[in-house]
Amino acid sequence: MKPDDLTANSETPDAVRLSGTLAMRNGIAAFHGFPYTFKGLSVDFRFNTERLLVENIDGTSASGARLTGSGFISPLGPTSAVDLDLAVSDLTIDDALLAALNPARRELVDVLFNEREHAELLEEGLVRSPDDARPLLDRLDAIAAERVAWAGTPGIGAGELGRLAAEEDEIRAKLAERPPFVLGGAAQVDLRFIRDEGIVSNWTRDVRLHFPEVGFLTSMFPMPAVGTDVRVTIGEDELRLTMDDGRALTGGAVSIDALMDTSDTAKAASPDGNTLPVVRVEARGIPIDPLLIRAIAGPEGGGEPGAADGLPEGLSDDTETMGPVRLASLLTALGLGGTVDADADLTPNYAGTKSRLDYTITPTLNEL
Repeated sequence: MKPDDLTANSETPDAVRLSGTLAMRNGIAAFHGFPYTFKGLSVDFRFNTERLLVENIDGTSASGARLTGSGFISPLGPTSAVDLDLAVSDLTIDDALLAALNPARRELVDVLFNEREHAELLEEGLVRSPDDARPLLDRLDAIAAERVAWAGTPGIGAGELGRLAAEEDEIRAKLAERPPFVLGGAAQVDLRFIRDEGIVSNWTRDVRLHFPEVGFLTSMFPMPAVGTDVRVTIGEDELRLTMDDGRALTGGAVSIDALMDTSDTAKAASPDGNTLPVVRVEARGIPIDPLLIRAIAGPEGGGEPGAADGLPEGLSDDTETMGPVRLASLLTALGLGGTVDADADLTPNYAGTKSRLDYTITPTLNEL
């Protein structure tokens, strides 16, 4: 940090006015309430006796997220008002982000983007990683190019086009049987930090995240889903995520609404001071397949509904009163086709000495 320009002038002996500029380079910064570290930070400051302008903020995180922004502090002194307007691009859900979150927010991320469930889906061969899917997707691109080349060739071209069509069908069948899935995504973030002028330090924080596309895998209903135009708002007393336009990997619609109350009142109601999220997942028209059956069983089913015990004795055919694990067992045992609607709810339970989350899954069979 070095002063680039500093001037002082006085119209009278007892009135000195200062102004100048200051440049900071290769700095490190994190923010109160969001201690995510940015390095290589550069900031330009312009100041006078009454005001400090913060300009050209630019830095990057270890994972490649970029911070930009500007702001001001005025008047200078213990009563200063502060207004910082910041933006972060390409913020990914990774270990660095998790480390920057408090325990309650880490819990919410774990509920919505569950790494353990993702690892199990990969291990069970139900989804593909991007690296595993890449050769198949690249081959589809190559087939499209070859089809254009052969289309103008008489005679032999027709046979080659038939071969390419058969190969394309085979590749698409493989992708449908084990679809590619990316957990998480990259967000664009707008942050506003404001301190009201006065002796009392009253801060307002407004953080808004926008995911153009993001992969969800919830802990209580582990059906992989991809959402577009997903919004997250973080205020002083609550955090909310909404996904209105989501789709399951093999078809059907999925929506998610998550709310976390972080107010002092909510913390006081918790036995250990930790507030937990309320999450609702609504799935409509999901095809009956191994991914859905596994999701219906939920955490209680251990990911293998009916695998050990088969169809439970005395199983009712009333799906409205049938438990989710039993329904999953029924679908597995009978090999039924069709679609299912399901609602999954996650709610805090503050009874006892430690906060915990309870879940319910309510599936409904459609046409079989």
